[in-house]
Amino acid sequence: MANKFVESSTRAFLALAVIIAASAPVCSQADELSPPSRQVSYSNVNLNSTEGARKLYSRIYTAANYACGTSDSDTDVMVRGPGPCVKDAVARAVLKVNSPKLTQVYVEKNGVEVASTFGIGSVTRTASN
Repeated sequence: MANKFVESSTRAFLALAVIIAASAPVCSQADELSPPSRQVSYSNVNLNSTEGARKLYSRIYTAANYACGTSDSDTDVMVRGPGPCVKDAVARAVLKVNSPKLTQVYVEKNGVEVASTFGIGSVTRTASN
């Protein structure tokens, strides 16, 4: 149980570093080793609604593409889907936000198998979801 907490905390920190942190220009050699990042705001999104979770997922996905240097309009992305960098960044951001509705949207878009690969648990669906 303690290992899961440590692993979850580590993933949350990585998500913070990759997606939630503000972008900064490369200024030194040490900065070149840091992954690019993009700030994602969700203060104006209702994470208790599916619509709000979908909006945030879209923002996270867009920011991940930016940080990874890709785009949905790239031929390779259109043919094969998002690359490992985008998949990893989105999953880490979803874990960091820790919202049941956002988790549900992630699972709907990526499937239970992909979600479990990143440690994202599926949520129980009810008539109210």
